[in-house]
Amino acid sequence: MPTSYADRPVQGLNEAPVIDNGIASRRASMAFDGMSAELPSWFPTTEYAERTRIYSHYWKWYTGEMLAETSGNSKREKMAKFPLHINLVRGIVRKRTTVMSGETVDTSLPIVSPVIKPRPSPLPIDQLDKDLADNLENLVNEIWSENNGRTLQLENMLTSQFLGGCVFQVCWDPDGMPDARIPIRIRSIIPDFFLPIYQQDDPWNLLEAFVAYKITRAEAQLRYGIISGVNPTYIERWTKTNVEIYVNNIRVTPELKNDFGFVPFVYIPIMREGGFYGSSIIPDIEALVKEYNSRYADIGDAIRRGVNPRRFGVNISDKTIPKIPIDNETSYYDLGQTPPHNDKQKPEMTIENPSSISEGLIGHPERLWASILRESSLAPIVFGEDTGSQRSALTLAFRMWPVTAIVDIMRTYWDVGLNHISKMIIKILIAKQVYLDLPFVVPPDVLKRMTFGQRWNPKVPRDREQTIKEVALRRSAKVISLEGALEMLGDVRDVDDEIERIYAEEKRLLEMTASVGAPLGNPAQEEVPTEEIL
Repeated sequence: MPTSYADRPVQGLNEAPVIDNGIASRRASMAFDGMSAELPSWFPTTEYAERTRIYSHYWKWYTGEMLAETSGNSKREKMAKFPLHINLVRGIVRKRTTVMSGETVDTSLPIVSPVIKPRPSPLPIDQLDKDLADNLENLVNEIWSENNGRTLQLENMLTSQFLGGCVFQVCWDPDGMPDARIPIRIRSIIPDFFLPIYQQDDPWNLLEAFVAYKITRAEAQLRYGIISGVNPTYIERWTKTNVEIYVNNIRVTPELKNDFGFVPFVYIPIMREGGFYGSSIIPDIEALVKEYNSRYADIGDAIRRGVNPRRFGVNISDKTIPKIPIDNETSYYDLGQTPPHNDKQKPEMTIENPSSISEGLIGHPERLWASILRESSLAPIVFGEDTGSQRSALTLAFRMWPVTAIVDIMRTYWDVGLNHISKMIIKILIAKQVYLDLPFVVPPDVLKRMTFGQRWNPKVPRDREQTIKEVALRRSAKVISLEGALEMLGDVRDVDDEIERIYAEEKRLLEMTASVGAPLGNPAQEEVPTEEIL
């Protein structure tokens, strides 16, 4: 009978769960073997196939498929190597994503919202530029909201942790967004299907880009009139001047012009280390995760053998000791008969004496877990684990430093990438504003007159009481504006509207005071009795 987790056959619940993320079906047969008839001659098949191989490996780790490895030659002999299927990768990715997105507030704005300000100048900044900056900032936020920017950003933050980066596309799409006031589409392109051609000295400036994946036969026939016996290959080719769309090497669109002068894709790496593509978390922890699964299974084997040790019988027959079936196996190993001696063969049963495991070996998986946390730049407090003693919020925040430090680097790359998206949106507004009912004119030189940034949420929770005290002290000392104080509190959806309400309330109080003839701070004026006020 099987004596350990590793010896158990692969069946039923021992199989690793497979998550249907749709990637495999859209990438099916994209290895390009024998597909020359489906692809244009200019398509960079070698580079695309290599990126497909890498991304496929990363996806299998995220979904847990890599823990479904088996050993043995025949189907009957195959055994699960990692039967516990402890998928640490998904939890680590989600925790890093949570810290990166920060403590979000309930609003329709994107998780990371653009900040547009007039460019600093030795001369006083013109009020017209301030108003223009505010209007542009509101427009870009509106476009993000129309495109479900919160979920787009959150999904790309998550996938970039294990794929190494994410892709946004910005395009003019009046047909696809008929109800939007400004039909500018922001899409998330899965990196598996994206291949950029970029300048070596400027990875943010794309010269050309391809989007390629499999589509269904029904979609090919209904959208493009292509009848195919298999799922056809869909390819978009973008340059700074043209757009081409192919299905199975058949061009399905007329000549399309790219009127905006840029390739409308932005690849944001989670962290760029000497190359174009970002660095995935997978290579840092995959070996440790396998070892963690193996050693935890070993501990389970040791416990199992201690609770249910193997039994060995000699000189036993069905007449002396019946065999008791357990899980379709006998309860002991029959070692046969001993040589006759004085015509007596005494039945004997012995029990395996399992080897003991020291406390140090039992704690080995915990040491592996600590190594995984270090390689992932995480701390136990991220998982709600602490020493148990009472700690201040500041202490717990400092204990988050390993992940907050790495998140600062991630946010730096996202700042640059999102700034490029804001500029692309404004370039499209400049070119298409004649078709839009905008309350202001976007001047052609607006990008030279503005600076761009991003507004992020706090990475870790803050003590609310301390925040309120800090805001009150700074307001009393007149070292922060009312607008800055409300933004610092973070629970006001529309700061400008809230300020108007505050001033309106103060004005009403002054009018009420004046109407009863008792303004504060003027003892010379006769007080009005309380009875008359009521």
